[in-house]
Amino acid sequence: MENNYKPMEARFEAYLKQNDNSELSGKAVDDNKAGIDLYEKFMDYYSYGFYIAK
Repeated sequence: MENNYKPMEARFEAYLKQNDNSELSGKAVDDNKAGIDLYEKFMDYYSYGFYIAK
């Protein structure tokens, strides 16, 4: 939370303002908030995996 989601949340308002509160930017913020909510609710079972293929 402290290294990823909290800094992201702190920038939501500035991001919306920078993009004139457009519908698309609002959707991006809403989608990210939903992801944060899922993480907070299921953090004991929630993780990310990144794979790099060549």
